[in-house]
Amino acid sequence: MSWRLDEYCALFPGRPAADEPTRSRRIGTLDAHGTVATASMTLRHGAEPAAPG
Repeated sequence: MSWRLDEYCALFPGRPAADEPTRSRRIGTLDAHGTVATASMTLRHGAEPAAPG
């Protein structure tokens, strides 16, 4: 996805989600080149999917 800064900031309501205590986050990579930056992140929330089989 690609958003302008104001569009991205509008995605956040300014208060934690009700299930915030059960969430975890991990930043995988950060890369910056001039005025462009990318990040690889993992957000875990909700029930883990059942294993196939």
